[in-house]
Amino acid sequence: MKFLKEHGEKMLVIDAKQFDLAGIDEEVKGYIAPLVMNLVLRVYAVELSKATGHPLEHRRYMFKVPY
Repeated sequence: MKFLKEHGEKMLVIDAKQFDLAGIDEEVKGYIAPLVMNLVLRVYAVELSKATGHPLEHRRYMFKVPY
């Protein structure tokens, strides 16, 4: 959040707590949620890359500013 507030104008927070994991045992939701989050974030990143014309391979901040 700190990084986003410093370097971004708009932000969208995606929280795994908001995912509908109905039907999954509470005991394993902690293991499943990161897998779902990974998929959601990857799809989002690819679509955002297409929309902005900024390939995912080009890094604007990675290894250039502290996180």
